[in-house]
Amino acid sequence: ERDRLAGLGDAAWNAKREQAALSLMRRAHEHGLRLWGPWHPGTERTAERLAAMHQQRGEWLAEAGWQRFIVASRERVRGPSH
Repeated sequence: ERDRLAGLGDAAWNAKREQAALSLMRRAHEHGLRLWGPWHPGTERTAERLAAMHQQRGEWLAEAGWQRFIVASRERVRGPSH
């Protein structure tokens, strides 16, 4: 389900339906959190995609929140040097 939602989110983004894309990608991320938890590469990937979407929209605070999630995930899984 996470992969399906993420794919739909990417398709919506490519179709310039940004709000729908963000909503779908957030749902994909939430699904990944329930399925795998926060320290999983799949969960990290949806956070990376959400950060990129917010960056492209100039939504710096929202992007920063996702970037913090990504950094915390990488530190937890790969150690503090990543």
